Amino acid sequence: MKNTRHHVSREAPFSPPLNGCELGSMLSTTRQSVLLTVGYEPNKQLITNYYFTGWMGFCFFSRMEIKTLILLFQILAISTVKPFGPGSYREENVALRGRASQSQILSSSETSLSQPINAIDGNRNSNFFEGSCSCTSASPAPWWRVDLIQMHTISSVTITNRGDCCADRMNGVRIHIGNSLENDGKDNPQCSVVDAIGPGQTKTFHCKQEMFGRYVVLYHVREEYLTICEVEVNAWIPTTTQQC
Repeated sequence: MKNTRHHVSREAPFSPPLNGCELGSMLSTTRQSVLLTVGYEPNKQLITNYYFTGWMGFCFFSRMEIKTLILLFQILAISTVKPFGPGSYREENVALRGRASQSQILSSSETSLSQPINAIDGNRNSNFFEGSCSCTSASPAPWWRVDLIQMHTISSVTITNRGDCCADRMNGVRIHIGNSLENDGKDNPQCSVVDAIGPGQTKTFHCKQEMFGRYVVLYHVREEYLTICEVEVNAWIPTTTQQC
């Protein structure tokens, strides 16, 4: 099944059009769609069909050609705009299918209670001692990260704080989203910052704009324990099965 989306070309006689731009996969060179001529008319829109793939995210060209920096921004825009159309997409917690890791595991008799996967088990139980929270040791800039396995267009992140103790440990936690693992993923663009979450409370943090990425990282900039009882990554998922 095909969805429809639009792209807007830059107004200029100098910018190259998106002729021949192919939406493809990061893990393969399988062609998903080829854009037609956009032309140089100011703000002219191109309507094109494409096949949805969770890995689509950038354009590549079959010919050697010099591209301007403006075109690079156009490519980034293509990767983050979601399709439109009644009921074509819904928000879903994609963290449930992810893989979690963190900077350290709390080294004590509570090691089994502190595993990073506890924070994506679908359980908002905020009592640490009931086994549904993650926890690092107290260390400089501790982090927790979920690998979503593939890239997603993410609108917000929902966090459940510990309820039986130490709720203020979450204050100031940074939320970053992107595709890089440099510096443990902390160099990716910032989505939001946790101001405060009450004991045992669940709070949603909206990115300033929808973000496109595979890794979601929560980290402190200070020396602290990082205890998280649930992380939900809210991303756009197609509501219908795509067919060739």
